[in-house]
Amino acid sequence: NLTTKFQYAGILDASGDLDRTMFRDENATKLISNYSAAWARIAFERRQAGDKDGAIEALWNAGRISPEYRPYLAAMGALLVEAERFDEARAFYEKSLAIAKTDVERYDAEMGLGMVHERTKNYEAAEAAYRQSLQYSPLSQEPYFSLYQMFFLTGDLERSAGVLREWLARNPGDAKTRQRLEALERQIQARSGDLASEPATLLLAY
Repeated sequence: NLTTKFQYAGILDASGDLDRTMFRDENATKLISNYSAAWARIAFERRQAGDKDGAIEALWNAGRISPEYRPYLAAMGALLVEAERFDEARAFYEKSLAIAKTDVERYDAEMGLGMVHERTKNYEAAEAAYRQSLQYSPLSQEPYFSLYQMFFLTGDLERSAGVLREWLARNPGDAKTRQRLEALERQIQARSGDLASEPATLLLAY
């Protein structure tokens, strides 16, 4: 019905993108976002049904109607990564970074790029993106956790521990992370037994 009954006259141009030649006040802009919300709901339902490509198509339609629609910006890249469409995900996050207007948007784009690079085993680029995200949200724990996890999973326990030390330098009162660091340092010193046994438990509970 969203494509057969609604023609989006005055909303979309001939190519199907938002018609930016039309003047719209704030109320009209908010009203248009309702169409995006409908497509976002369809995307959610399709993803729940296991139709990742169908979910991406629906969310893409939401973004064409309202390019700055927050659920579209927040979910599109992650959906593309989930579907292992990594080139598209990287392009999406790069575009999001280029048009970002706030530090929150820049942070989200850099974290997304880090995720894409990590999934494609470009670990140097992933580290750069995660660290760049800290320029926009210095107090966020997520980039530190992402780095800690990435180094741990690639077997670089020394760098994994180094990330925990960086976090503790900024948050010395974080007792749980200090305990994790101590356990990881014991694992590094031991260098015997199952490499992942103790740190893996800590990783999941971070």
